[in-house]
Amino acid sequence: MKPGRADKRLTKKAEQLAKEQARKKASFDREQMIEEAQRVDKAKRAEKRIAEEPEQLAKEQARKKASFDREQMIEETERVDEAKRAEKRVAEEPEQLAKEQARKKASFDREQVIEETERVDKAKRAEKSAAAEPEQLAKEQARKKAFLAKEQAIVEAQEARKLKDKKQSPE
Repeated sequence: MKPGRADKRLTKKAEQLAKEQARKKASFDREQMIEEAQRVDKAKRAEKRIAEEPEQLAKEQARKKASFDREQMIEETERVDEAKRAEKRVAEEPEQLAKEQARKKASFDREQVIEETERVDKAKRAEKSAAAEPEQLAKEQARKKAFLAKEQAIVEAQEARKLKDKKQSPE
């Protein structure tokens, strides 16, 4: 090989090596810049977060306090409502007792009227029965007498037939 060509080749190789090194250095520098930018962004976000943290805490505390206050108000409203209901029950209790007593008295009075009506009806039936008893006894005695008379007539007829049969048989 010729010395000029080898120098050219060496020069070309040296240039390529220099270009490669420059490219690598540029790539490395770019990555360094990106990492630095990311570190700066991260630091800015951390600063912002640190700066906003008291405000966020204040907002969270305000939200919790508002929620707690709402719950307290609801509980107080429920206590007031329950107290009103209890007060109303206490106020209505005498009226309810009076109504219940009136209902019981009306029921008792109805029962008394029914029992009295039944006693009167029973007495009337007993009176009617007592008045009709002699007549019933007379009818019963007449019926018995008629029955006994029929029985006697049957017995007499049977005896007469037996006698008649006896008289006719010996012949």
